[in-house]
Amino acid sequence: MNQAYPTGPDPRLKPLEILVGTWEVKANHPEVPGPLHGWATYEWFPGGKFLLARTGMNNPDFPAGLMLIGYDEATGGYIQHYFDSRGLMRDYHLTLHDKTLTFWRNDPEFSQRFTYTFSDDGNTINLHLEKARGNAPLEHDFDQIYERV
Repeated sequence: MNQAYPTGPDPRLKPLEILVGTWEVKANHPEVPGPLHGWATYEWFPGGKFLLARTGMNNPDFPAGLMLIGYDEATGGYIQHYFDSRGLMRDYHLTLHDKTLTFWRNDPEFSQRFTYTFSDDGNTINLHLEKARGNAPLEHDFDQIYERV
């Protein structure tokens, strides 16, 4: 079957277009000696209703990830469905304000918040990751730097 899809993104997702492309990822993690290196790609899923992301690191202790980001009619906001090579599936809410994109999930067992801060030219992202177990407050997990390739 040959079906034509719209070529551009859903207008509600247009603000997330800043993510589209290929990124080199660098990170330092408190539990891993030396720097970590990886990659991330973001592209429009056919039809433009979702943003598809894939991630990976050079260390087998860090899972490869697959993410699908869309607009949720029920909440009037963005949702990311996350899947990884460990078999985990998680949902995150997203907000974008100016040059800051925030992903979060509040879960009684394990909560997370990821704050992406974009450079003025949109070619660098400083990513700050936080986590919390149980009812504890969020604490720093680790940081990453994305550079557009």
